Amino acid sequence: MFWSGIVYRNSEFGKTGTIDVMLYQKHKTTGTDRFWSKPIHLIADKIKGALGIETSFLGGSAITVKCLVMSGIGAGENSGLFSCPQVGTYGVVAEIPDRSRFSNSTYIWLGGLYGCKDFGKKVSVPRDDTEDEIAGEDTQLLDEAIKDSDYIKKGAFILKTKTTTIDDYKNIDKEKINIENILPENTVFLNKEKIAIKHHLIKDEAEIGFEKLTMNEEKVELKRTLTDKNVEQNLTMDENGVTLQLKSDDGEATISLSSTLDLDIKTTGKMTVSSEKDLSFSSDSNIEVNAGGNINFKSSGDMAIESTGAMGIKSKTKSLIELLDTLMQNLMSLKTIGSPATQTISPDTQVQINMVKQNLGMSFTK
Repeated sequence: MFWSGIVYRNSEFGKTGTIDVMLYQKHKTTGTDRFWSKPIHLIADKIKGALGIETSFLGGSAITVKCLVMSGIGAGENSGLFSCPQVGTYGVVAEIPDRSRFSNSTYIWLGGLYGCKDFGKKVSVPRDDTEDEIAGEDTQLLDEAIKDSDYIKKGAFILKTKTTTIDDYKNIDKEKINIENILPENTVFLNKEKIAIKHHLIKDEAEIGFEKLTMNEEKVELKRTLTDKNVEQNLTMDENGVTLQLKSDDGEATISLSSTLDLDIKTTGKMTVSSEKDLSFSSDSNIEVNAGGNINFKSSGDMAIESTGAMGIKSKTKSLIELLDTLMQNLMSLKTIGSPATQTISPDTQVQINMVKQNLGMSFTK
């Protein structure tokens, strides 16, 4: 025998392996709609009222039973596919009678039911919100996609998890059991065009960001966004290469590796390269270092600069080779006279040497 019902308690599943479900039926004796026990009557009214469900829709009165949970894919020890039905879920229960004693019947929760809501305006299947930055941003558009059934036709598999709770059965909080309006925690969407996995970051019943993995024909993208801190982190792989990007109020940093193996590193912040062991920079072509400010080289040991070709050192005013050449030319003009020999310098040469000294001071720091 099969029954329709609503899950109204799942908090004991970890202890008993069962959930509590209200079953709806006509009274066996009179054929009239009535609840079998007053406490259940009160709970049922509150849950149905909170969910906006009319008694006539469910077709009768309620009893409560403890149900085992069925899995469509395996149910072995620490294996298989499992999701605990949430409070407020409407579905089907199967009864397996014990022929020796009716009260010993076993009840099994077979699963929830999807159908049409709001007089055919909306189908109650989960929406693909993996394209939205924040869950539920464009519900109307998603509803239109469901009507169109475009992603349904392309073999869509949709998994969306939400949590409903009843903390106090005497004062049921409508917002905590209304599954439609509760923010999703995870969304998995697979069809012919893409695979998307999205984890919604929830704090104080509000979404503060998300983590998302998307794979399609154009790219693979891993994205993490914290909207409360205005931070975005992206890793993208496409036909152009691989890009790692970080954005925040402080600026932006990007590391790009193109499909032609060009590596580009940019940041609006500070960059530090450090190593406890040897650090080596090498290239079969040119190495170029540009700075809008100072460039400092410091060493606690020896420092060697070696080249198999020509070496040039130039400041904004003069090159080092220019200054040394002028100095050598002037030194060569010194004259040796008298006995014992003494060296003399002409006033013009002295002026030239002093100019070289000044240029060295202006062009190069100590």
